[in-house]
Amino acid sequence: MRTLYRRFLSDRSGAVAVEYTLVVAVVSVAAITAMDAIGATLIDMINQISATIQDVIAQIAQR
Repeated sequence: MRTLYRRFLSDRSGAVAVEYTLVVAVVSVAAITAMDAIGATLIDMINQISATIQDVIAQIAQR
């Protein structure tokens, strides 16, 4: 029983798996946050371009 307990305490493979899982979780949260910010910025930029194009079309139609 003691050897089993010692072997269990010396086994670090479970700890390494948990560490990798935590790293993946942090990287995933960072990536999702970045994509969300980029997506909102991209939508704003597309809306500004669309408004500019509509203004140009309206000015051309008035001539």
